[in-house]
Amino acid sequence: MDNKKFKKFNQKGFGITELLVSVMIFSLVLLSISAFSNITLVNLGTENQMSSAARELRTAMNLLSSELRMGASVSPYLPGNTPATVNCLAQIVATSTTIKFLVVHDDNSVSPGIQPYYVGYSYDSINKQLLRGEVAALSTTSCGLPGPDPLSIIYSRVLADKVTTYDSNGDGLLEPVFALSNGMLTVNLAVDIKGANKSTRSQGIKTTIFTRTG
Repeated sequence: MDNKKFKKFNQKGFGITELLVSVMIFSLVLLSISAFSNITLVNLGTENQMSSAARELRTAMNLLSSELRMGASVSPYLPGNTPATVNCLAQIVATSTTIKFLVVHDDNSVSPGIQPYYVGYSYDSINKQLLRGEVAALSTTSCGLPGPDPLSIIYSRVLADKVTTYDSNGDGLLEPVFALSNGMLTVNLAVDIKGANKSTRSQGIKTTIFTRTG
């Protein structure tokens, strides 16, 4: 028999040991890729939750800012009333966790097309939510406040979820949610997200609003 053909028939393939080692290495590579992908997906999910919660809170802050600016002086919006003859400001009252004031909104369903509202914002520390409520004011020619509390359970609604307080100036103490001083309202809030690995991530959103009410 030809020696070349004899050598060809006697060549050996991979043994069982080599195959097992190859399968083990391949399995380890797949496990590493799978673990990396899982971590990436978890982090991406946490980032999406953080982005959504922060966007929700910023939207709520924009609404508060807009309403406070509109409510700086209600008198010009009330027919027949002017700032020179009627002192009808927003009547802002703020505590560490609540703020209430009078504001006028357009409302085509009523005459003369505007409606004053007594509006309130509050922070619910138990449920970690920012709430807003409103009650129609007495009339378009009165600066008086209505009797019902806009922050009662009947009127208040959730504006933002996963909200918490935070230390905005880094002194180790939590700041009041609402701080009103010399016509400036400072709102100290943050969004708080818990990841799949039980880690917690927070993003502070400090807002300063010039109310022009003195």
